[in-house]
Amino acid sequence: MIDQEETLKRTGEQIAGLLGEGPDREEIEAQRAGLLGAVRRAARRKRLVRSISAGAAVALVAAVAAIAIARLKPAPMAYSIGSESNSRAQARWFSNDAVSPLLAAFGDGSRVTFAAGARGRVIQSTTRDVHLLLEQGSLDADIKSAGNVKWEIDAGPFSVRVTGTAFNMRWDPVSAVLHVGVSRGTVVVFGIAGHAQGLTLSQGQLLRAAGAVVRITPLVSADVATGNDLRERDEKTPDFSTRRTPKDGESPEVAAAAAQRKPKPAAPAGATQKTAAIEAAPTPPPKPWVALYKQGKYAEAIKDASAEGFETLVGTVGVEDLWVLAESARYSRDAERSRIALNAIRLRFPESGEAKTAAFLLGRVTMESDGRPDEAARWFKVYRTELPGGPLDEEAAGRLIDALVKAQKTAEARAAAREYLNRYPNGIFAELARSAARD
Repeated sequence: MIDQEETLKRTGEQIAGLLGEGPDREEIEAQRAGLLGAVRRAARRKRLVRSISAGAAVALVAAVAAIAIARLKPAPMAYSIGSESNSRAQARWFSNDAVSPLLAAFGDGSRVTFAAGARGRVIQSTTRDVHLLLEQGSLDADIKSAGNVKWEIDAGPFSVRVTGTAFNMRWDPVSAVLHVGVSRGTVVVFGIAGHAQGLTLSQGQLLRAAGAVVRITPLVSADVATGNDLRERDEKTPDFSTRRTPKDGESPEVAAAAAQRKPKPAAPAGATQKTAAIEAAPTPPPKPWVALYKQGKYAEAIKDASAEGFETLVGTVGVEDLWVLAESARYSRDAERSRIALNAIRLRFPESGEAKTAAFLLGRVTMESDGRPDEAARWFKVYRTELPGGPLDEEAAGRLIDALVKAQKTAEARAAAREYLNRYPNGIFAELARSAARD
């Protein structure tokens, strides 16, 4: 151990001799300054490298994110309605005022045919989602997308969601009745009371939904074939769970209807011949202008009603015929006669559902034909007041915003827009409401 210490001591003395007395104080300070400068320069180079690396990383992340978003964002899917093409797949409103059906063809091969008198809008058309709104009338849909494109068609408070299927759909905003008949595949109907996850309809089923009352019956082939036969059949729709053996040449549907038919009770003893004659009297045929309306010949219906005496009719016919007159005039772009009939409905049948819907339609006629947004806004308010949460409430609320904006009533429009967004944050007028709410 002592030998090792001695050896280390001699080695240290030899190194000290070789180094000498070393640098003086000034040289030490100069060396220290040089060392610190080198350290600072190295630190700056390191920070620069880190800054460049961080910037490159951010740019790379942004580029990757942009590519990912571009891939996630669906591309527009072109479509055409009638003879008008829409290659940019922009939202648009349509109304089939013609007698013949109106065809809408989409880029995925799907086709939607709107019957005469139908109106609605294409809200969105992309390679991922197609969203339509049926405001009124019936349509035939042949959807080709086998799960690649999600289709959704709204009608009042209801929504029908499909992928690849064929079905017929009819919506009557006056009676708030929806019919959906499926001829191929399945559809899911949302908005049905008690079916939060939707009600699934399969091939061969016909749904009738009126408020909380829902009926599903077998689908008659004519319902799908004509595109305009999903009219309300109410209790006349036979219950196919009760059957009897068809007679020769008789269809199963007729046999089922006959099985449901109750025999007419015998006339009470002593009944007069006059009473028997009244009971045997056939149902009077429909008025010619009503028949023309049902055929979609609206201008001809108004011409026929005018020949009979339009002003006399609006003061004498029932509410259903008044509605036919109002709609025939509106579809044939006769705003004056439409307004007369709608006002007659409200004056003569103020407690009816038609009277409340007439307020909404008076708003539309006043806005679209007369260009009076102030008066139109008043009518939309009347509808919403008389029928809170009604089947046309969302559209009335949206059209109210539009009317107030055009009337330059900014404060009222802003308030109406905020109320709309609270009730319908993803509604069809949400973009208009957001714009009005910012102004």
